[in-house]
Parts: sequence; C-alpha cells; structure tokens
Amino acid sequence: MVLTPDNIQIMNVAYAKRTPEDYARFAQAIAETLKAKSLDHEWKAYFVLKPVEFKLDNFAAMTGSLWIWFHAFADTRQAALVSREKLIRELGESLTSEGHVAKLEAAIPDT
Repeated sequence: MVLTPDNIQIMNVAYAKRTPEDYARFAQAIAETLKAKSLDHEWKAYFVLKPVEFKLDNFAAMTGSLWIWFHAFADTRQAALVSREKLIRELGESLTSEGHVAKLEAAIPDT
C-alpha cells in the first residue's frame, strides 16, 4: 500500500544567488542520507529543480527551487502511515542539517 504522495518545495534565502548545481549538491546529500536512514522501510523520493518566477523585494526574475516528492510504501495502511511519519522526520532533519545546508550555500560568491 502507498499513501498519497507528499511534496515540499525548497528555496534558499539567498534565492538570487542559487544555481542548479547548488540545488543538485543539496539534493544528492539529502538522497544519500534518506537511503542510509531507510533501514526496513520502502521509501521513494524524487528531486526536481523547478523554475520559479519570483517577485519579492527588489528581485523580479526567474530563479530555481527544489521540489521533493516522497512516498512511503508498506503492506498495510497503518504501516504506511508509520513509515511516512519516519520519512518526514528524517527528511526534516536532513533538510536542516548544517552539513547539507553548507553544500547548498557553498557557491555563494563574496560581494
């Protein structure tokens, strides 16, 4: 059984300075962490760089964001719910990991 897929959209606070390569490094680090944490769970995660027309402050242009779709599979609905909750916890920790955020922000040029 699989539950309805969930998704999140990530955009770095320095959105004007982010490149597709920055988001690719970040996504790779998250994917590796989720794979290591999955243990007896069957999880699938898809990472997609999506263009966004962003109008905020003094910025009005196309920039990127990272969309993550994730699924938890199990034999029963209850087991799938439990697995999804663990996946959400692990994803949350991975998204805020200082090491992963450093990969996303590594290429910010000094101004």
